[in-house]
Amino acid sequence: MVHIAPNEQIDCLNRTAATLEHGVSEIKRENLSTTTFADFPLPRLENCAVALGCTLYRMDEIGTTSQAVIYGEIQKMHIEDAVITPHDIRLVIDPQKLDPLARLGGNNYASLGELLQAIRPK
Repeated sequence: MVHIAPNEQIDCLNRTAATLEHGVSEIKRENLSTTTFADFPLPRLENCAVALGCTLYRMDEIGTTSQAVIYGEIQKMHIEDAVITPHDIRLVIDPQKLDPLARLGGNNYASLGELLQAIRPK
Protein backbone atom coordinates (compact mmCIF):
# COMPACT_ATOMS: atom_id res chain seq x y z
CA MET A 1 0.00 0.00 0.00
CA VAL A 2 1.32 3.44 -0.95
CA HIS A 3 -0.17 6.68 0.39
CA ILE A 4 0.60 10.29 -0.49
CA ALA A 5 0.55 12.31 2.71
CA PRO A 6 -0.11 16.06 2.74
CA ASN A 7 2.39 18.50 4.26
CA GLU A 8 0.24 18.96 7.36
CA GLN A 9 1.03 15.35 8.34
CA ILE A 10 4.82 15.81 8.53
CA ASP A 11 5.04 15.12 12.28
CA CYS A 12 2.99 11.93 12.06
CA LEU A 13 4.84 10.77 8.94
CA ASN A 14 8.17 11.38 10.64
CA ARG A 15 7.13 9.42 13.74
CA THR A 16 6.21 6.44 11.54
CA ALA A 17 9.81 6.39 10.29
CA ALA A 18 10.97 5.15 13.73
CA THR A 19 12.62 1.75 13.90
CA LEU A 20 10.14 -0.54 15.63
CA GLU A 21 10.40 -4.07 16.95
CA HIS A 22 9.14 -6.77 14.60
CA GLY A 23 5.37 -7.06 14.88
CA VAL A 24 4.77 -3.55 16.27
CA SER A 25 2.20 -1.70 14.15
CA GLU A 26 2.98 1.91 13.31
CA ILE A 27 -0.73 2.34 12.52
CA LYS A 28 -1.70 1.33 16.07
CA ARG A 29 1.24 3.16 17.65
CA GLU A 30 0.26 6.44 15.95
CA ASN A 31 -3.47 5.82 16.34
CA LEU A 32 -4.04 6.24 12.59
CA SER A 33 -7.52 5.68 11.21
CA THR A 34 -8.07 3.22 8.40
CA THR A 35 -11.04 2.43 6.20
CA THR A 36 -11.92 -0.38 3.85
CA PHE A 37 -10.51 -0.25 0.35
CA ALA A 38 -13.12 -1.69 -2.01
CA ASP A 39 -12.01 -4.91 -3.71
CA PHE A 40 -8.57 -4.79 -2.05
CA PRO A 41 -7.54 -6.99 0.90
CA LEU A 42 -5.83 -4.24 2.94
CA PRO A 43 -7.40 -1.10 4.40
CA ARG A 44 -6.19 2.36 3.40
CA LEU A 45 -5.41 5.34 5.62
CA GLU A 46 -8.40 7.67 5.95
CA ASN A 47 -6.48 10.95 5.96
CA CYS A 48 -4.61 10.61 2.67
CA ALA A 49 -6.19 11.89 -0.53
CA VAL A 50 -4.36 9.32 -2.67
CA ALA A 51 -3.90 5.64 -1.84
CA LEU A 52 -2.49 2.99 -4.16
CA GLY A 53 -3.23 -0.66 -3.47
CA CYS A 54 -0.25 -2.56 -4.85
CA THR A 55 0.94 -6.12 -5.21
CA LEU A 56 4.60 -7.09 -5.33
CA TYR A 57 5.90 -6.98 -8.89
CA ARG A 58 9.60 -7.43 -8.18
CA MET A 59 12.14 -6.93 -5.41
CA ASP A 60 15.83 -6.34 -6.12
CA GLU A 61 18.21 -6.72 -3.19
CA ILE A 62 21.08 -4.25 -3.37
CA GLY A 63 24.37 -3.79 -1.57
CA THR A 64 25.82 -5.94 1.17
CA THR A 65 23.31 -4.96 3.85
CA SER A 66 19.61 -5.74 4.12
CA GLN A 67 18.29 -3.30 1.50
CA ALA A 68 15.99 -3.72 -1.47
CA VAL A 69 14.30 -1.76 -4.21
CA ILE A 70 10.65 -2.82 -4.26
CA TYR A 71 8.46 -2.45 -7.34
CA GLY A 72 4.72 -2.60 -6.87
CA GLU A 73 2.02 -3.08 -9.46
CA ILE A 74 -0.99 -0.87 -8.79
CA GLN A 75 -4.16 -2.94 -8.47
CA LYS A 76 -6.51 -0.39 -6.90
CA MET A 77 -6.45 3.40 -6.62
CA HIS A 78 -8.30 5.83 -4.35
CA ILE A 79 -8.28 9.55 -5.21
CA GLU A 80 -10.46 11.96 -3.26
CA ASP A 81 -12.67 14.21 -5.37
CA ALA A 82 -11.32 17.27 -3.53
CA VAL A 83 -7.92 16.98 -5.25
CA ILE A 84 -9.25 16.34 -8.77
CA THR A 85 -9.67 19.05 -11.39
CA PRO A 86 -11.61 18.30 -14.59
CA HIS A 87 -9.45 18.87 -17.67
CA ASP A 88 -10.80 18.28 -21.18
CA ILE A 89 -11.64 14.58 -21.46
CA ARG A 90 -9.71 13.41 -18.39
CA LEU A 91 -9.33 14.12 -14.71
CA VAL A 92 -6.15 15.68 -13.37
CA ILE A 93 -4.85 15.65 -9.81
CA ASP A 94 -4.29 19.26 -8.77
CA PRO A 95 -0.86 19.32 -7.11
CA GLN A 96 -1.70 22.41 -5.04
CA LYS A 97 -4.80 20.75 -3.60
CA LEU A 98 -2.95 17.47 -3.00
CA ASP A 99 -0.11 19.33 -1.21
CA PRO A 100 2.16 16.24 -1.25
CA LEU A 101 4.93 15.75 1.26
CA ALA A 102 8.16 14.17 -0.01
CA ARG A 103 10.65 12.35 2.18
CA LEU A 104 14.15 13.00 0.92
CA GLY A 105 16.05 10.88 3.42
CA GLY A 106 17.58 11.47 6.81
CA ASN A 107 15.78 14.35 8.51
CA ASN A 108 14.87 16.06 5.24
CA TYR A 109 11.42 16.49 3.73
CA ALA A 110 10.19 18.71 0.91
CA SER A 111 7.00 20.40 -0.18
CA LEU A 112 6.12 21.43 -3.72
CA GLY A 113 7.21 25.04 -3.60
CA GLU A 114 6.98 26.79 -6.97
CA LEU A 115 5.31 24.73 -9.69
CA LEU A 116 6.94 24.66 -13.10
CA GLN A 117 5.13 23.77 -16.32
CA ALA A 118 6.34 22.75 -19.74
CA ILE A 119 4.05 21.81 -22.62
CA ARG A 120 4.80 18.28 -23.80
CA PRO A 121 5.75 18.03 -27.45
CA LYS A 122 3.49 16.02 -29.73
